Amino acid sequence: MKKIFGLMLAVVLAFSACSSEQSNGQDSSEASSPSSQTGPDYINEESSAAESAVSSSSDSKLLMKTFGELWMGDAYYIDVAMTQEYDPSKLSSSAASESSDGTVKVVYDYIIAVDFENDQAGVVMMSDVGNQCCVYKDHELYTIDHSSKTYTHSVYDGIAENFGEEYTVKRCLGVINNCTFVESGTAKFKNADVKYEKYNLTSQLSGASDPVLTYYFDYSDQPVAEVLETDTGKTTFEFHRISQSIEAKDILTVPSDYKDVTE
Repeated sequence: MKKIFGLMLAVVLAFSACSSEQSNGQDSSEASSPSSQTGPDYINEESSAAESAVSSSSDSKLLMKTFGELWMGDAYYIDVAMTQEYDPSKLSSSAASESSDGTVKVVYDYIIAVDFENDQAGVVMMSDVGNQCCVYKDHELYTIDHSSKTYTHSVYDGIAENFGEEYTVKRCLGVINNCTFVESGTAKFKNADVKYEKYNLTSQLSGASDPVLTYYFDYSDQPVAEVLETDTGKTTFEFHRISQSIEAKDILTVPSDYKDVTE
């Protein structure tokens, strides 16, 4: 039951070693109402306080207008598809399939919810090898198996924010710190016209090249995708929905009729 999360964390650590841990304690402003436009649902107004947090080397507006305010709110909810393509000599996975060019690919669909105010969080991850669900609440981490209606739990030395950093790929997903703006412009992403912003991150791995982050936004300034490229491979996040309202409330609960099988 831990294979998916084990691989996920291994790959995240390999990819995100380029970036130091972010903090939710930055200067923040009150979140505006979610956008009513089509595409991912998220903030549609600029925040001067959020913009002031951007490194002086960055000319970005879109990144802070979206992810910047996301991490500064009381909660966030993300429905995202993630595809990892990497060198099989450096990483391995039982959930991976090898393509004709020798690249290994792993595809995940998952939903993330973190409620800072109530100190709760949850993540549901789906792949070809099955589904995984983890919930953090009351300083306990619950791993839930819906197929057998059981769960295990252990003491979690952290808070909802830490859970978000470890299990929701916050260090790569919407990175706003420790990145240097490179360029922006227009491009195509899966045949759609988009705007992009490209950043470099300083690698913390000896001898490794600096990772490159590219964010894609539609013409309503809503995030479409994020691509992280490292020496190990490439991870692509495609966003279905982004919001500061947690819609799937059950992602934060442990079913009362499930059996505790903690050893």
